[in-house]
Amino acid sequence: LTNDRSIISTRVMYHKETPGIADKIDSNISEWINQFAGKTALNTRWNLAPDGDIDGISGATITSEAITRVLSEAVLK
Repeated sequence: LTNDRSIISTRVMYHKETPGIADKIDSNISEWINQFAGKTALNTRWNLAPDGDIDGISGATITSEAITRVLSEAVLK
């Protein structure tokens, strides 16, 4: 995070997600995690689309919501 609580970058270091579906949280497999760069408490609706600004992973809603929740909590603290 920057001083203004903007996300610089996000990476998942370890996971046991379902191969081919939720493993898209891994930046070596998908660009999905990169959507959080530049997001702040002020410029982001921290919900999955269409109600929010975060694109979910098809078939991995719980994983998408969990990562979104953790990052929003970090930014909003």
